[in-house]
Amino acid sequence: MNTDRLPPHSIEAERGVLGCLLWEPARLDDAQAELGAEGVFYDLRHAAIYTAIAGLHGAKKPVNLISVTQTLRDAGSLDEVGGEAELSALMDAVPSAANLDYYVGVVKEKHTARRIIKACTEAVGRLYAGGEENGVMTVLGEAERDILAIGSSSVKSAAVSAKELTQAAIGRMEERFQRGKQWREGPQTGLRYLDNIIPGFAPGQLVVIAGRPGDGKSCIAMQIAEHVAIHENAGVAVFSLEMTGISLMERQLFSLGQANLTKMRNGFLVQEDVPKIVAAAAKLAKTNLWVESASRMSIEDLEVKARRMVRKHGVKLVIVDYLQLLYLRGRSGRMDRVEEMGQVSMRLKALAMELQVPVIALAQMNRNIETSDRKNRRPMLSDLRESGQIEQDADIVLILWKPKVEGADDASSPDMGWLGQLTEVPRAWCSTEYDGAEIVWQKHFRRVNCFIAKQREGRSDVDAALVFVRDWCRFLDPWKPKAKSEEEEAG
Repeated sequence: MNTDRLPPHSIEAERGVLGCLLWEPARLDDAQAELGAEGVFYDLRHAAIYTAIAGLHGAKKPVNLISVTQTLRDAGSLDEVGGEAELSALMDAVPSAANLDYYVGVVKEKHTARRIIKACTEAVGRLYAGGEENGVMTVLGEAERDILAIGSSSVKSAAVSAKELTQAAIGRMEERFQRGKQWREGPQTGLRYLDNIIPGFAPGQLVVIAGRPGDGKSCIAMQIAEHVAIHENAGVAVFSLEMTGISLMERQLFSLGQANLTKMRNGFLVQEDVPKIVAAAAKLAKTNLWVESASRMSIEDLEVKARRMVRKHGVKLVIVDYLQLLYLRGRSGRMDRVEEMGQVSMRLKALAMELQVPVIALAQMNRNIETSDRKNRRPMLSDLRESGQIEQDADIVLILWKPKVEGADDASSPDMGWLGQLTEVPRAWCSTEYDGAEIVWQKHFRRVNCFIAKQREGRSDVDAALVFVRDWCRFLDPWKPKAKSEEEEAG
């Protein structure tokens, strides 16, 4: 590489911008929208002249050859920029301000090229300075983040008039009404109760699904991934830090096929389950679902991998199982676990915003939620383990918990007729003659509620009832019995 080569620049285009502004100072707002208030000039002399013009314009003073000359003289930099002769030459270089947009485009393009070179050079410097001690992937992630930020950044004003916003808002409302129940913001769960409360996970959202071990966090996350990949035909990336990819997919084959995983784990495979598993495998094999498993992963590594998944495979949903197993590379010795998890949480939210895809992160709940004086009460955001930052960063927080079921849903109730409305389960399971109502419930089903503890743009403090089928490792929507009519009550 030729280290003596000058960075990309165009002296002629920079002179063109300044000459246009001296001819027509009113166009400065257009230039600043692209170049910024300080400018992005390579030549320091041009930068000084641009600053003088911008200062006069901001102070609402006249901008012309005389005022700019005096401003530079007062600042003691007139001779440095070439004197009055140079300022006059700038106006002579362009006949009018008609080509300002073209000159601005060239200057901005050269500045972008210099930013890319700087980002890459800094990455090389960090590696030579021993950056590999903190991991090559960390340096790679930082370089990738910096370059992507260059591509997505723009100083152009994004302000929109109230008229445009009003029209857009009305248009979106009309679309919602026309599409009715089909309207959604992004990937959905596939569970009707939850989807009626949450209209999908929007791009840029951080969604936290929390619960104690054994509550089914991984099961519901994979069920969502399956639904999005199969029914919405969208790409999904799952980062599993707790289970291997093969184990995760094996369980999902039984879940999707509604085959008996319990018997298989006990060394038996029911013959009638074989075609179900084969059919499930055929469905999953056609999807754009990607699973990466690791026993240990830093948030920096995850950022790099997620960016590549989105770019290479068109992923529209990222799932992390689970948040507390991530770590911050190069954390200082004075940083405690709560601070570290806070940093991880903020970076997951930033990643969702950067990639413009929803990120679902599973999280553990505090152990004290299981103490006797706290059982059978709905969980709270404060029950999230190790970080209050999680509840601040998350756009949606879903908490799985096991309620104390009473009435017709009680395991000891002889009235198990409502189970018959679970159309996806075998008929024999729903018969009280099968093995007794209590045994049927305990053997095959478990009531797990999903509490919507937070939703920035929707209903929260809502409890969604779900039924977990033990043998399938799968959640179902429970049937809700209709309220009795007044005549039935009187009878």
